[in-house]
Amino acid sequence: MSAGRPCAHCGTPVAVAVGGGDAVFCCSGCEAVYHALRAAGLDDYYRLREALPEPLEGRNVQTPELEDVERWVVRDGSRVSCELAVSGIHCASCAWVIEETLRSDEAVKRAHVSLAHERVRLDLAGDGPEQLQRLLTRLASVGYGARPLRPGSDPGRDDRATRMEILRLGVAAACAMNIMLFAVGLYGGDAFGMDPKLEGMFRWLSLGLALPIVGFSAWPILHRAAASLRRGMLHVDVPISLAIAVMFGTSAAATVTGRGEVWFDSLGMLVALLLGGRMVESSVRRRTGRRLSALLERREPLARRLGEDGETRTVPAETLRTGDLLELRPGDVAPCDLEITSGRSDLDLAVVDGESRPVLLGPGAEVPAGARLLTGRLEARVTRDPGDSSVERVRRAVQEALERKSPVEFLADKVARIFVFAVLLVGAATLLTWLLVDPSRALPVTIAVLVVACPCALALATPLAFASALHGAAARGLLVRSGGALLDLSRTRTLAFDKTGTLTEERPEPGEVKLAPAGRELGPDGVLRLAAAAARASLHPVAQAVTEAARHQGITDLPLAVDFREEAGQGLSARVEGRQVRIGRPGATIELDGRRAGRLQLRDRVRPDAGPVVADLRDQGLEVALLSGDLPERAEALAEQVGIEEVHGGVRPEQKAAWIAGRSGPVAFIGDGLNDAEALAVADVGLAMGHGVDLSLEAADGALLRRRLDPLVGGIRLGRQLRRVLVQNVSLSLLYNAAAVAAAASGLVSPLVAAVLMPLSSIAVVSNASRLARKGPA
Repeated sequence: MSAGRPCAHCGTPVAVAVGGGDAVFCCSGCEAVYHALRAAGLDDYYRLREALPEPLEGRNVQTPELEDVERWVVRDGSRVSCELAVSGIHCASCAWVIEETLRSDEAVKRAHVSLAHERVRLDLAGDGPEQLQRLLTRLASVGYGARPLRPGSDPGRDDRATRMEILRLGVAAACAMNIMLFAVGLYGGDAFGMDPKLEGMFRWLSLGLALPIVGFSAWPILHRAAASLRRGMLHVDVPISLAIAVMFGTSAAATVTGRGEVWFDSLGMLVALLLGGRMVESSVRRRTGRRLSALLERREPLARRLGEDGETRTVPAETLRTGDLLELRPGDVAPCDLEITSGRSDLDLAVVDGESRPVLLGPGAEVPAGARLLTGRLEARVTRDPGDSSVERVRRAVQEALERKSPVEFLADKVARIFVFAVLLVGAATLLTWLLVDPSRALPVTIAVLVVACPCALALATPLAFASALHGAAARGLLVRSGGALLDLSRTRTLAFDKTGTLTEERPEPGEVKLAPAGRELGPDGVLRLAAAAARASLHPVAQAVTEAARHQGITDLPLAVDFREEAGQGLSARVEGRQVRIGRPGATIELDGRRAGRLQLRDRVRPDAGPVVADLRDQGLEVALLSGDLPERAEALAEQVGIEEVHGGVRPEQKAAWIAGRSGPVAFIGDGLNDAEALAVADVGLAMGHGVDLSLEAADGALLRRRLDPLVGGIRLGRQLRRVLVQNVSLSLLYNAAAVAAAASGLVSPLVAAVLMPLSSIAVVSNASRLARKGPA
């Protein structure tokens, strides 16, 4: 019976044995490494490894104190989640190892690693501090430092981890350069002769310099590889670690015995170049991750809290708690979900419904986070903590969606893991072949294969392209949930627009003044002059339309308005040049001394870029349609103005969704507000108008951040470029690795040259992907 015996390589108890004979293995990866070491004559590895430090499981790992678990977890109904910042992530293989390690714990329902942000999001079965402590210990056991993040905080970068990375690179580079000096002397000695004592001294000095490279600089690489093998996983660091172990082991043996070649120079350059390349790669990922996160941090930072003594104090919004009483003044934005306790006000709720018309709310009404006060003064009670507000839940939903892997990324992860196993098999085959052909070259050729075939570029090809594309889209004003949404947008054949708040702007456009009997004496300009003087102190969209109308008419000498008053739902009034001026409902009705003098006509304001964007989309061969709940005649008038031929007016939200579902081919829908949520969800790609916090984002795949339409055109072109870059990156990685492995296995590449070539494919992939992040035409 093989089951139950320890794995011959990693010592893990074997449930289902792999291999036969005296040695059994927990997985094919351990079997491949075991036979490679034995073929290389390194059997002493299994004797000497007993002196290595014990695994970190069960040891007292230094982790943050987690007694106050409320600081780290987020509760949303029955869901309990938290985020961890993880150091040491270099590629998709790292992400896979971390996810599998955490998922094996009973406390974890779901684990997802964001490669761009270097953090992991967890859904937990419980929320005790001992569970989080155990998860941090598990990550440490496979070579990844982790720390919990407070909800909504910026993970930033662990300065200590950064300093340690720089120190490891510095030690490796310094030692490698000094080893190279001794290597030059040894190469010269091989060509022209050297005193044996001097040769021995150079070798021993090189060994001394190689010890800190292996024991300190390369330790995280070796530790991650060993930990992944103990858990039956194949990490991209496995072939690299095997190459390091073989180079150091054979060189140390040659130094002690005084016979054979030494590879300390290749070892030092390999570690230094690998650490340097990974620092560049992680820097690109962190920079992209920070920029994406910054786009989601659009909260109201301060709030006016009313104390029990009646005094108003300005406090950070994040310190508010349910039950706190706040004061809101015109222009203020609700920092969290509120309930009005006193006062009445017109509020701009575009963040909720996408409509430009203000809504009058009074005591007992709910005010969502992000709503802007236009008139009056309100006192309101906090109904949800800022971290659990409607907008904050959307922010978290968008963040999760941004980190969601697409099928393309899953495929790349799988290919990378298969490639690692293939590399180990090729390495073993190369070793056996050269032992038969030329035993003296067997080790250097095998080492070159293991080094040059590192699949880091393949593992980075997809996630880096997606991260750069997300940043590039955001720079253009388009926030999408995932790179997959950009790919879907690039293959869209039909685009359907909502009207209000999408093709039209939030504020109404002023028309002409229709005079009433009391205003005929002054004429349209005279009435408008007095009304604009009274309205210019207001933030209300109707009042702003009045002042804009006066400006369009060239009326600039506005008189002074006194006794200004503004009542929510009633309008505004002021005394101007001795006359009482009032602007109120319906629309912008103007009264002078209590008599109706006229009414300013208001109409939808078409976005200035709507016509050019529609024309550009049609030039690209896309079908464009308008779906509006407004009156058919108004929808048709707007469609004619912007150049849309297919128009459907007077349609209800469910009819919009049915129209989209009935179309053949991919359909994108651009809408504004919760009333468009069903259509946004049904569409292949749903994009919401807004500033990145519109509640319709719960159903959408992204948002046009700048309340403009031109980012849509840029997003389509960027999606097409992303598709090209993905093909280029994966093809480049596969071709490079195939060519490099073939050349190394043929003996055409030395270990030193392999160490130089190894990071080139990763740098090429990073450079190609970074083009997607540049702002400008895609």
